Parts: sequence; structure tokens; C-alpha cells
Amino acid sequence: LGLSGNDDDEVFWCYEKALQIMNSFLTKSLSMNDAANHKHLQDMTCMIMSYYAVSFASSDMYDDAISMFDEALDNFSCSVENESFILHRRAEAQLVSGDFDKAGMDIERLYKFNRDFFLSMALS
Repeated sequence: LGLSGNDDDEVFWCYEKALQIMNSFLTKSLSMNDAANHKHLQDMTCMIMSYYAVSFASSDMYDDAISMFDEALDNFSCSVENESFILHRRAEAQLVSGDFDKAGMDIERLYKFNRDFFLSMALS
């Protein structure tokens, strides 16, 4: 991420600014009716949110991390790679915070997700 070793507040500020910039681009792409670019911007926003969530987890703010992962998955169209990353990292945060049932569901979902993805790649 290039931000490790910095003050947490500085890191969070950087991610907040990145999300503000992405939101303005998302709004612009919607107003221009640019569906292809909007999907790409949504995926980029999903990626930024996932790294932001990781920075929360790195600061032992697991509930905030889980909420950020949830928001990314619920509100943005994420690529296969980003969704897989989020499921993996969210399960880690849930395990550390003691929410074993939700972590287990994410691990199971991640397993099925990756199995289906690799199966579709092999068949194409």
C-alpha cells in the first residue's frame, strides 16, 4: 500500500480523500451515462475500500474493518479478484474479533467462489 509506518490518522485521511475523488468520478460517469467506465470506477472504489478496511484491521479496529468490507461488497460492483480479497480479509477480521460463525460463512463462500471461478476458467 505504500502507507505502512505512517500515522493511522494520515493513512485514514488518504483513503478518505481517495474515496471522495472516486465518488466524484462515479457521479460524473452516471451523469454521462457511461456504463462501461462506471463499472470500472466501481471496481476501483471497491479496491480502495478493501485496502482502507485492511488499514483499519492493521490498527486493531476490526469492527470498522468489517463494516468497510461489508460496505464495499454491498454497494459496489467488485471484480472477482477484489471480491475474493475482501472475503478473505473480512474472514480474518471476523476470526480475530471472535465472530467465528460469520468467519466460517465467509470462508465457505470464498471456497465456493474460488472453486466456481477456477472451474469456469478451465471450461472456457
